[in-house]
Amino acid sequence: MPRKREFDPDKALDAAVEVFWRQGYDATSVADLVEAMGINRFSLYNTFGDKHALFLLSLERYAERVVTMMLGPVEALGASLPQLREYFEHLVTMVGSKTARKGCLMTNSAAELAAADAATRAVVNAHLRRQTAAFRNALANAVAAGEVCPNLDVERYAESLTISAQGLAVYIKTNPPAEVLTRFVDGLFAPLGVGQA
Repeated sequence: MPRKREFDPDKALDAAVEVFWRQGYDATSVADLVEAMGINRFSLYNTFGDKHALFLLSLERYAERVVTMMLGPVEALGASLPQLREYFEHLVTMVGSKTARKGCLMTNSAAELAAADAATRAVVNAHLRRQTAAFRNALANAVAAGEVCPNLDVERYAESLTISAQGLAVYIKTNPPAEVLTRFVDGLFAPLGVGQA
């Protein structure tokens, strides 16, 4: 009979997410993970695979939980301009928080690993496609509802918002003045007003 696990794999994986999010991939050792997850090396390898496999699982968990929490309202069927703006305003309110100092795990991973690691690049690209699709959803609904200029190029603007969101995720790690980010968000949404070019 297999020996019963003496730890909760879900909680252990959540702990790994926190370590990778805070320290990055290269700066995180297996010893760091073992300590944070409250398990031994055998349990880590037996349950999650090696460090790289655990990292990819951590990215998936981050997407399921953190990204869904942030993007979920924008992905909703009836999402429109208010939900889209709330997404960016939430990024602004994170300034000065511990979460802001960690940035976005997907963005961090893109900067650290995506160029050299195909598996990480695939996960990050899937995230970026999801983000763009969410923005596209809200923008298309806003056009249909007459909330924004009717000739808006939804696809291009959604792509621009994704790039802006990625830049913000890096910039907020420097703890800039909130008013600077507020002005930036105002600038992102200014062209969307009805009757504006």
